[in-house]
Amino acid sequence: GSGKYDIEYRILRYSDKQPRWIKAKGKVYFNLKGQAERFIGTVLDISEHKAREQELKDSVALFTAMSDNVQVMIWISGEDKFCDFFNKTWLAFTGRTIEQESKEGWLENVHPDDVQKCISDYREAYKKEKGFYSEYRLKRSDGKYRWIADNSAARYNADGKFAGFISACIDIDDQKKFSEKIMESELRLKNIS
Repeated sequence: GSGKYDIEYRILRYSDKQPRWIKAKGKVYFNLKGQAERFIGTVLDISEHKAREQELKDSVALFTAMSDNVQVMIWISGEDKFCDFFNKTWLAFTGRTIEQESKEGWLENVHPDDVQKCISDYREAYKKEKGFYSEYRLKRSDGKYRWIADNSAARYNADGKFAGFISACIDIDDQKKFSEKIMESELRLKNIS
C-alpha cells in the first residue's frame, strides 16, 4: 500500500478503564526490501469531538422525529435561499418527494395566481432577515388546491448570523371558506334591510 494510515478506534484508558476515541494518522516508511522500517504519526484523543458529534446526530434525529410526527407542515431553508427540508406531513400533503420539493420545486404545487406573491414575500423577508406570514393555495395530493397559512421564523447560527427560515404551515382552507360564507351572509342581510 501507500504506507499512509488515518484511522479512528476506541480504547479503554489505562488509568480509569474509561472508553476513549483515538485518531491515529501517519505514514509507514519501508526499506528497500519492502519491509516496514519506521513510522511517523500522531495519536490524538478525540473523545470530546466524538461526543459533540453524537450529540449533534441525536439532536438532528430528535428534531426529525418530532417534526415528522406533528400535524403541522414544516419546511426549512438555508442561507442559500433554497428550501432543503420538508417534513413527512408536508410530503404527505403534497404527495411529492423531498427531491421534487427541494430547491424551488415546491413552487410547482403553489396555485399559479399565488406563485409571484410567495416569491416576493420570501425575497422581502430574506432581504430583511425577518420572519414572515403568508397565505397561499397549495395543491394537495388529490389535485385540489387548499389555502395554507405559512408562518416563518428567521433562524440564526450560534454566532448570530442569519441562517434562513423555519416555517410551520397549516391548512386553513375550511376556516377561510367558512369566513367567506359568513361575510356573504352579512352582506345579504345588509342588502335586505
